[in-house]
Amino acid sequence: SQSIGLFDLSEGANGLYDPCAGSDPSATLEQCARTGVTAGQYGSIADNPAGQFNAMFGGNPDLAPETANTYTLGFVAEPSVVDGLIVSLDYFDIELTDRIDTVPQELALTQCLETGEEFFCSLINRGNGGTLWANNTGFISATNINTGGLATSGLDVLASYSLPIGDFDLSFDLVGTYLMELETTPLPTSGDDQVYDCAGLYAGNCGAPNPEWRHKFSTTLATPMGLDVTGTWRFYDEVSVSQSSDQPALSGSFAAINETLDAQNYFDVSA
Repeated sequence: SQSIGLFDLSEGANGLYDPCAGSDPSATLEQCARTGVTAGQYGSIADNPAGQFNAMFGGNPDLAPETANTYTLGFVAEPSVVDGLIVSLDYFDIELTDRIDTVPQELALTQCLETGEEFFCSLINRGNGGTLWANNTGFISATNINTGGLATSGLDVLASYSLPIGDFDLSFDLVGTYLMELETTPLPTSGDDQVYDCAGLYAGNCGAPNPEWRHKFSTTLATPMGLDVTGTWRFYDEVSVSQSSDQPALSGSFAAINETLDAQNYFDVSA
């Protein structure tokens, strides 16, 4: 990472490959020319085998505030037939506009290659020899801007149950979320083919894993001797790499080993 004035030039393993690199690029010369590749460079640009780009990060004094509409609907049940049981279910729907974010590197590169749109192509800065990673002159700009919007919806589930056993007390707690939608509109002018939903996906434009279901389930035994023992089960559903999606804004190349992250279970004990 290197600081350049108010900005940081940073190289990170983002799992993305340059379609204009290598001896036999997957993108055409016409497409690559939109990103700044010359005819002489085409077919001779070294790609990074680790899959990573340089990116320029920084602030923006002209940012406007984000705004959001949030809707929730839910209920709480305490059934008299099961003493000590409390269950709640909440539906949430959040729509964010004027989102403060960066244009994902993959989106900038893909849209420039396919459409030649000036906004996206202006974010691509080919370095010496046409590289995007081998030196500080090559990078994709990812400074903060007011992008499009973010919409998410899903269900939150909470349940608790307390059961006295003589002088002991046994309690159970469940907190879970079912993610129905995590849709990003990159820019206010984005068409339907540029909008993407990251529910159940990870990496690339989707960043950290976004499992459709995740929960934490805890069981605590409280004793009259002042000793409490708690066991916790954390679960994260499996996710697929975003480039494996059939959504136009996400589909792309990826390493086969990264296609799926299996469901994960974590078990913790504390006393």
